[in-house]
Amino acid sequence: MSIKKIFACALLLSSNITYGQWVDGDIIPDFTLEDLEGNQHDLHAILDDGKMVFFEFFFPACQYCWNDLVKHEIKDLYSAYGEQGSNQMSALGINVLGDGIGNWGGDLAVPNINGVDISNQNLPRGDYEYAGNYPIIPQGSAFGDTIQVLGCPKYMLACPDKRLYVSAYQWLISDAQNLCGVSLTKIQNNVRIYVPELSTCSGLNRVNIYGHLRNTGSNNITSATVKLMVNNTVLSSQDLTYSGNNTTTATMGLTEFKFDNVFIDQPLGEYDKGPYKIVVDKINGVTLPAPIEKIIKIKTPSASTASTNLNVELLTDDTSNELSWVIYNSTGAVVTQNPSLVNSTTTNTPITLANNECYTIRLKDSGGDGGGTYGDDVYLKVIAPSNTELCNLNHNTNFSYGNFGYDIFASFRVGALSTESNDLLKLSIYPNPASDKFMVETSENVTVEISDENGKLIKSLENVTNTKWVDISDLKSGVYLVNVTNGTSSQAIRIVKD
Repeated sequence: MSIKKIFACALLLSSNITYGQWVDGDIIPDFTLEDLEGNQHDLHAILDDGKMVFFEFFFPACQYCWNDLVKHEIKDLYSAYGEQGSNQMSALGINVLGDGIGNWGGDLAVPNINGVDISNQNLPRGDYEYAGNYPIIPQGSAFGDTIQVLGCPKYMLACPDKRLYVSAYQWLISDAQNLCGVSLTKIQNNVRIYVPELSTCSGLNRVNIYGHLRNTGSNNITSATVKLMVNNTVLSSQDLTYSGNNTTTATMGLTEFKFDNVFIDQPLGEYDKGPYKIVVDKINGVTLPAPIEKIIKIKTPSASTASTNLNVELLTDDTSNELSWVIYNSTGAVVTQNPSLVNSTTTNTPITLANNECYTIRLKDSGGDGGGTYGDDVYLKVIAPSNTELCNLNHNTNFSYGNFGYDIFASFRVGALSTESNDLLKLSIYPNPASDKFMVETSENVTVEISDENGKLIKSLENVTNTKWVDISDLKSGVYLVNVTNGTSSQAIRIVKD
């Protein structure tokens, strides 16, 4: 590690001591602060309910804050002991930098917390709200000043008796017992859903979804049911089974699950998050009292090239045995992957890809510290002729993003894409879900085709005009694609048959 990095780390660690008039164990002042979802958090009310509150103080440009966040420890602890688990604690991520130029105080533009740099106001490392699984307070600088948070990241623990102590996520279980007199326990069946920020090409309504479950309960996990949903509609379901001892969280969690070639026919929400989500509602054959959910984020970059001959450039850290990359096509099939890697070395791998396709490259670090513990400049680039960068994972022209955690994705297009247009006039299909029939309303003469999820054509109707009931009483319950074509454009709508 460089002297510069050691010095920077020492400055940050020095924030975990007392300053001025604030003394470890003082009574914490009350506050009512609003998180990014608009929910109010009344500190003393939470403590009066007998729960502890674990604070993570951060600001979006802080590399060490991001390095800690993308690790699993804090999120696993909150999953185990927070509202989803034993409900013995709350956790709050509190932004304490307001103006984006290095001064404490003021108001920070929220998009920075969601990984969007607003006119270089700040240099965000990523989407704090998506990477975390606990509430994020966007404007907490006044509270940070009150308890004299002088550097980030800083972690503190408030006990039910309202006394506040400097802590850290590594010490949380022992601090809960020694400082608060609280013995943390786990519920039997519990998991945290891990899904990274996913990617697909702009204009392509297809995405491949990857994720893991992390065991945050006390039972060994032998099975779980994972569902892909949009709003309240189940699109697909998988019954997962596991062998061996899964009572503790492995580096990457339980065996990866994936949903390939998922058709996206609903608009994505703010910052590309939702309405698609992963839901777990059964573990070890036991239906959970409340389903566990993870909203999915899907980025849609527009990078493209006409050339099929590209270069993949990777700079490794000193644990290259943990690094790997793989390129998938739009159906989720692996088309190429990395050769053997060498520590702290730049490798260039020429690749040739098929034309007219969307590709997604995935950079993985099995150790979970992508970029190294101190954010070494690991990066991966896909480069087209004339040195044009189609993507640059974990780096931009100004700085390294630091630790990317376990995996990071980017998509790019080679040649033209066959897009799924949505420009039909006044098309409406209802009800959805449907039992025996659904109505097609359109202002044009169209053809209606119904296919199953594997793309097999089941039913076709031609010359449909104005309004028409489509009989589906002969179909089994499940999810179907209704493709409506007017000769020049088409629209595919997913419909559920009860």
